[in-house]
Amino acid sequence: MSVSIPARPGTEVRAQDLALRLDGAAVQVVAEPAETSSRRRRDRPSWRPWMRRASHHLVLHGDAVPHPDLLAQLHAAVAAQPDAMLSMFTPWDSYASHAVRIAAFAGRPWVTPPGKTLTPIATVLPADAAAEFADAADPRAMSNEGEALLRFARARGLAHYASNPSLVQVHAGRHDRSVDEAAATAFLPETAPPASWWCGEPLPTPRRLPVIHVRDGEPVSYEAPEGADDRWRIRSRRELATPHSRRLMRVVRDRLHCTETARSDLRAAASLLGAARVLCDQLVLAEASGPTPEGFGGLCARESAATLPLGSLRLTVPALATEDGAAEIRAAFVGIHDDVLEVLDGLR
Repeated sequence: MSVSIPARPGTEVRAQDLALRLDGAAVQVVAEPAETSSRRRRDRPSWRPWMRRASHHLVLHGDAVPHPDLLAQLHAAVAAQPDAMLSMFTPWDSYASHAVRIAAFAGRPWVTPPGKTLTPIATVLPADAAAEFADAADPRAMSNEGEALLRFARARGLAHYASNPSLVQVHAGRHDRSVDEAAATAFLPETAPPASWWCGEPLPTPRRLPVIHVRDGEPVSYEAPEGADDRWRIRSRRELATPHSRRLMRVVRDRLHCTETARSDLRAAASLLGAARVLCDQLVLAEASGPTPEGFGGLCARESAATLPLGSLRLTVPALATEDGAAEIRAAFVGIHDDVLEVLDGLR
């Protein structure tokens, strides 16, 4: 695998630092022009594979913080999905993150994320596809790299999978957060999955995703396009037929009432309750896809539950900007995850 780190104006030092952290890998830092939307064809030198014997090419942005076992995990992932475009990072505050969470709750390593773009922090393509994308004409002048990548993959017939968990993190400054640097839906730097993990079946993307609105923190439904329309749409939250739904809500309320954040701020409590309902809906959807994950899969699931409020409610729950508040809510949502699973397991 050849690895390129794009260095745009102002990012050269970070790109060089990242290359040093990947000591032993086949890495090049590639100078690139600043992002612009004024040209229909954009030069993409970082996407040109530069190692003749490489079968795959990774573009890793300079603000990425790699998993200690990144390269070995990437080789295992590529061996499992050699013909696909792989996104090894999904930000915790995107609609795609909720698809990755459902995959985590179902014990799956992959899911096709929804929407018309991706976050190109750590993306792998087969080498021939990467070379083609580097020189491909962009039919839409205003598209960013993520949109162009996804449109290219679809035109070429490449499957696109997002990984569970992410294999890189990003620096806190990228998303302007004051406390937690964890911008990934799930990132487990102290644990490496077994190589067989990546051989698991991808989760088909649910047509209706329970999500949290990216701006106002309200529970909504993110729904797949119909017919020729390629736009996913935001709809009102749809109630799922859940056995013992009252019992589940009692479990949720009990957990939240134990937090100082919910007791001291009624608006925050309402937002957290809405997020917990989304978590319950996602766990119910995942239950239909297989048994409750254990071992490494269980770690991914619990971390995905923990980051749901941290990524989605930063604008509506002020306490999440503090270290203590974020830690308290993380623990509460891990507890909700565990309690809901106990209820659902009892219904089988």
